Amino acid sequence: MSGVADRAMLVHRSLTAWSGRRYDPAESRTLTEARGAAPDAARVNKLLVPKEVLRPIEQLDGEWQRWHESLTLPYPARGFAILCGEAFFDYSEGTTRRTDKRRELVGELKAVLPAVLASAASRLGGLLKAGDVPEVEWIVNRYTAEVVYLPFPEASKIDALIGEAAAVDTSRFLNATVEDAMRDVWQRVYAAVERMWERLEARSADPSTRVYASIVDNITELCAVLPKLNLTGDSRLDAMRVEMEKRLGVWTIDELRDDEGARESASDEARRMCEAMRNGGYV
Repeated sequence: MSGVADRAMLVHRSLTAWSGRRYDPAESRTLTEARGAAPDAARVNKLLVPKEVLRPIEQLDGEWQRWHESLTLPYPARGFAILCGEAFFDYSEGTTRRTDKRRELVGELKAVLPAVLASAASRLGGLLKAGDVPEVEWIVNRYTAEVVYLPFPEASKIDALIGEAAAVDTSRFLNATVEDAMRDVWQRVYAAVERMWERLEARSADPSTRVYASIVDNITELCAVLPKLNLTGDSRLDAMRVEMEKRLGVWTIDELRDDEGARESASDEARRMCEAMRNGGYV
């Protein structure tokens, strides 16, 4: 993992939110007893507000998670991920934009909550119990977003503190972490190429098979981000990216759907790349 600490960092991202639900142990007990079920067979979780009230923030958080995963690599500690230096600007800018948007959505939620909570009695009927409905400020305070950047750890930097034996274990852990992260990148590449190969072969075998634009978009988007995920500066990964751009990314979705020659050429190249990645032990 030589040089990794100089070209990468750790990012810790934490989003919290209000579920809009409240567990009701009494109603849970009533339900299970009425049905002759075990006490822990069912739980009654009351939705205090309509789903659509919280959906905008939930959708943003889902998109944020997918975007975060696309620009980072896995790290075996909860909440942490590896961020290459080449991706820092994009990640920082995208994080700021999403943080601002989330703050805006939380403000909109705060504005409608008084009326929505006031209708909880008619919504829940006899299910509503005293103390079920929280204060607006309490709900708003459930929504937090925190992103912290930390140096990528190096066992050699803490040898004097932890001792030689512990440093060996730490070094082994960090090396395995880097290997796993690069394996994750290769698996992303393999999945995108294999998907194109499978869909094009299926189309050739059955003209009614649908070929979605995403098979091209995924290749194009992945090629753009791969330099920002190349944690170890792997020249093989860069060579594969160039091959993907030249051999697969040059086709339009219409050509792959309608031109048999283009489809066969792209399918053959995708198959060859998949075989090379499998035979090379990259995946």
